[in-house]
Amino acid sequence: MRNAPGAERVNLDYQRVKLWAVFNFLTGVDWLRRDRVTVLLQFDLQNFTSRAFAYNFGNPFEGTHFGHPRLVNG
Repeated sequence: MRNAPGAERVNLDYQRVKLWAVFNFLTGVDWLRRDRVTVLLQFDLQNFTSRAFAYNFGNPFEGTHFGHPRLVNG
């Protein structure tokens, strides 16, 4: 297990993934408002620090799951 991908993100002594935190930012504004139509502009930044993390490691049924790198949507 120590040679498996992502092993550095796991505390093997406790059989748990290491603690991690993800910081996200989201903002939006109503850009155009009419009687029956509203246009919303929105910007979303997920995993602001782009730190790698594992939220499941070595599960025999599902495998290892890693978090995504920085995502930008707009």
